[in-house]
Amino acid sequence: MLCSFAAMKSGLSSASRVRNEKTEEMTCYDIDDVIMILSSDYDNSYFVTGNFTSSIYAEDCIFEDPTIKFSGTELYERNLRLLVPFFDNPSISLQRIEKVMLLKMQCMPMNVTEPVYLSDQFG
Repeated sequence: MLCSFAAMKSGLSSASRVRNEKTEEMTCYDIDDVIMILSSDYDNSYFVTGNFTSSIYAEDCIFEDPTIKFSGTELYERNLRLLVPFFDNPSISLQRIEKVMLLKMQCMPMNVTEPVYLSDQFG
């Protein structure tokens, strides 16, 4: 999931709605905005209504679950809308969403010039 983070200007609130000819889009400024938008999409039962905030995703974003995989927001949205008529008393709830810090792993380059056998080293 990708969002284009605009430079935060003083006086601007966090995520704000921007009217477009086709749809209502969200402008987001940081990861907290993305979390707020995702939470809102769940509160609005996006999976059982087909309505989600596609503007926070990259156009080539991959949506995948254990049974199927879609590439692109338009295809995903279309397929969600096709599923809606098949649901009987649908519901969806967000159990947890949290921001985590990922540590960048450092890798050291290594060249192996001759075979190494564990038995030679430890035995």
